[in-house]
Amino acid sequence: MSDVRPGGERQDTEARHKILAEERQRRGDLVLRVLPILLIPVFTASVAFALAMLATPASALPPGGAGHARTVLPVLVLAVFLTSLIVLVRVGRPTMSALLLIGVWTLVTTLTTLRGGITGIGPAFLIIPICAAGLLIDGVASMSLAALATLLVGSLAWLEMNGLYSAPDQLSSMTGSPFAMLALPAFLAAAWTGLYWTVAALTSLLAGGLQRALEQTRQQAEALRELSNQLEARVAEQTAELAQRATRAEALYAVSQALTSTLDLERVLALITEQAAHLLGFDSAQVLLAQPDGSFASLEVYPGTAADGPATRNGAERRAGEVEAVGWLLREVVEQRKARVIRFAADDDGDGDGDGYERGNGAAEAGAPAAGSALILPMHYAERVAGALMLTNANGEANCGSDDLVLGQGLADQAAVAIANAQLLSEAREAATLEERTRLARDIHDTLAQGLTGVVVQLGATQRALSLAPDEARAHLAVALRMARESLAEARCSVWNLRAPALERGDLSDALRALTVRPLGTHVAVTFEQRGEPWTLSTAVESTLLRVGQEALVNVAKHAQASEASVVLEYGPDRVQLRIRDNGIGLERQALDEVALAPGPWGGFGLVGMRERVEALGGRLEISSEGGVEIVAVVPRNGDVAERGDLSRDDLSRDYVGTERSD
Repeated sequence: MSDVRPGGERQDTEARHKILAEERQRRGDLVLRVLPILLIPVFTASVAFALAMLATPASALPPGGAGHARTVLPVLVLAVFLTSLIVLVRVGRPTMSALLLIGVWTLVTTLTTLRGGITGIGPAFLIIPICAAGLLIDGVASMSLAALATLLVGSLAWLEMNGLYSAPDQLSSMTGSPFAMLALPAFLAAAWTGLYWTVAALTSLLAGGLQRALEQTRQQAEALRELSNQLEARVAEQTAELAQRATRAEALYAVSQALTSTLDLERVLALITEQAAHLLGFDSAQVLLAQPDGSFASLEVYPGTAADGPATRNGAERRAGEVEAVGWLLREVVEQRKARVIRFAADDDGDGDGDGYERGNGAAEAGAPAAGSALILPMHYAERVAGALMLTNANGEANCGSDDLVLGQGLADQAAVAIANAQLLSEAREAATLEERTRLARDIHDTLAQGLTGVVVQLGATQRALSLAPDEARAHLAVALRMARESLAEARCSVWNLRAPALERGDLSDALRALTVRPLGTHVAVTFEQRGEPWTLSTAVESTLLRVGQEALVNVAKHAQASEASVVLEYGPDRVQLRIRDNGIGLERQALDEVALAPGPWGGFGLVGMRERVEALGGRLEISSEGGVEIVAVVPRNGDVAERGDLSRDDLSRDYVGTERSD
């Protein structure tokens, strides 16, 4: 505010100075115009005096040129006085000049009145300074002089009525003198004539000023009326523009709502084409998607192309012909990413080659046949979507301003976003399907395959012990039956993606301890140890570490040829670690190579499955083979957060189920 106020004060000061200068100029011009008017009585008196001098005999004139001296001296004084008044006006002092003029005139008329008395002509001449004061100064000055004249005339009348004052007898004092003409009717007529014309001139000047002021007032009123009409028209125009913008904003909002509330591409594109045609004043609209072969496929058309009548089918055929005819221009618009307005004439030869289409700026040439127009807007979404939104008028011009182009481009961009969303949704569905297949394969390997492997092992032991140790064979058969039932339960859980049954009756430590007490083979001893202070693990972390332990122990039983194995669950302040180690024959180098871990449907899936599960939680899986195989799975404490941020929706709800191997 401190920076704005001084500028405003300077502007106000400059405005005041301008007004004062204009007022000085006006008053100075008025003084110069009043000055010759006030000389009218002097002129008439001079004429009367000259006539008196001519009518007087030479013998009656004063000797020695005294009369000429008395005549020249007043003229010189008057000339000096008038010059002074003009100089004051020129130096920018019109008010002082007016005051001096009125003051001198009032003084002269007052002295004349005092000398001639109430019955003389002097009181009549007091009208002149009264009028001049009102014209040159203001109404207060005029009223003040009128009051002064009233006081003067009233005082003289009272003094004469009471015998306190009597004016000199002008006729007797001037008898025998050339100035005796002053009392003659001719001289009085000249004096009154000068008075009349002076008052008339002053009144005319005042009336002219009033007329000019009135005319200026009328002109200003007319200008104000014109400005008012212009303002009303502009307000109406802006109101219409705001209404149009509000309508367009509502349309954009409706399209945005559709984009965020539905995944139905057809519905969204139908809304976009309809809004584009209505808001931009076109008959029809099409969403065209560029194809790899350079052609364009129509994804949506407005109005719809339902085959409910010949007119509709003809319209669809016409729009298809339009797309085919301007294919070269569509490609140019898509490549240059710049909107284009074209006009086209009817294809008179009927060959459908589109030779009636021309580039243009939306304005048809004078004398051209009836033609239509089209607006083509590019559609792009990164490198995924390329196409155009094409709006057409069958019989009309495309009068598109900058705002229209911005709106149309916005709708085209929204169409591109809708198409990209649909493509991404399709890809996400395919990825989810593939991921679900992978999950099922992994769960089948970790549950059914492991369970069936255990059943096979137990049945083999049963077969070997059947003839030698029937009681031991029955024990192996019971274990195989229990493992088959557990595998069936695991299969059901895998289908429904439920929590592993081994974790339903305890925590991860209990489930791992149950794995270690289950016999893996005839000569494999397994131990379990828990280290550190336990803290609550998420379901995903528990299921993953349980699956890693199950897979590792199954591999020990099937491939390691080990006599002992150990399982260590260690809780750290910021991570949990599961270590499984055996003293078997180890793994070949190729099996440790990540490239060699590409799974088939069954073989090798276990190592890949373990790695995928752990890495999905933001952890890591380490496998080494020195004096046996050691598998270390490390999961950070916020592993469930990493899973929620990195995995798909299916992964969020996934609990890897497995087989409980307890006695």
